[in-house]
Amino acid sequence: MKIISRIAQQPIFSTSLSLSQIMLYSAESIPLLLARRAMGVIRKPDPGPPENHRQILRAEIFNMLKEDFKNINGGLYTIDFFSSISPLSHFKRYLRLMQDSINSAKRAKKKQYKHFSAQAKEHGMGLPDYYLRNFHYQTDGYLSEGSADLYEHQTEILFMGTLNLMRRLLLVDLIAIGKKKSGDFRVLEIGAGTGVTTEVLLRSWPHAIIEAIDLSEPYLAKARQNLNEFSNVQFIQADGVDYRSLGQFDAVVSTYCLHEVPLNIRKQIVKNAAANLKKGGHLLLIDSLQLGDRQEFDWALKQFPKDFHEPFFTSYVRTPLNTLLSDDLELVDEKSWFLSKAVLARKL
Repeated sequence: MKIISRIAQQPIFSTSLSLSQIMLYSAESIPLLLARRAMGVIRKPDPGPPENHRQILRAEIFNMLKEDFKNINGGLYTIDFFSSISPLSHFKRYLRLMQDSINSAKRAKKKQYKHFSAQAKEHGMGLPDYYLRNFHYQTDGYLSEGSADLYEHQTEILFMGTLNLMRRLLLVDLIAIGKKKSGDFRVLEIGAGTGVTTEVLLRSWPHAIIEAIDLSEPYLAKARQNLNEFSNVQFIQADGVDYRSLGQFDAVVSTYCLHEVPLNIRKQIVKNAAANLKKGGHLLLIDSLQLGDRQEFDWALKQFPKDFHEPFFTSYVRTPLNTLLSDDLELVDEKSWFLSKAVLARKL
């Protein structure tokens, strides 16, 4: 296994495996897309993509893989792909996912977005009202073990196997900052979900002490299970709006969280993130592209909330993330890869 692990960490192998994953998830999306179209819940985009959309897509994937290779070769991060890949469990999960996609399509046809199992209702007790919904029309929203088990697979299919690739490319600047830090590096992660971002950070920063918060206890339970080998992370059920810890953090990071909340909550999360930062500490916000960031993808941003239950997405794409930064935060950089963007700021 040590030999396999060493091979897996070679840049060329990692890049080849990333390409294989893109091909696999893209193929898995086809029957799901056809079924949802047959049920009338996926419509033809209006406006549609540009005529050279396929060429744009191929170029974007090639550039991401090239950059990922450079980052792995440069030692910025290493990914132990074998830690999470099991072909049999992947196939079984895909079969469950296909059934769940049919169920979510039925809810979409009926515009049902407040449909929960008894377990989900119990997990939702005391949580904000905006959160108690079937985001994307998925079963139980973010409030059950079954949802937590399928979620990462579902989102990778949605983004054709590029989601984790985009995520780690946009984490690079913060990872580089953390690697320069001597001693403990205290990090707050807001909206940790099942711990995918957390794992990249833990493997990149052995000296990190991470507090990872989320509103969903089932998703946090999945994160604890996925990352039980690490002792330097705590998964805590808490709200990014008002969470405070003993002491302050060197970095606060949020990935793919802010588009799921109303604008007033978005503002409060960013304000509270700044309050949790040490002077000179960094805030990194990673999320969907916004209108005007990449005009060739604006059509997809307009179409997404039409096909899925994303009630706050239209507001999100029209309110640039950098406008949420409080006066004590200085914008350091903005960048994008494919359908995702990152805003990096430093506390004054």
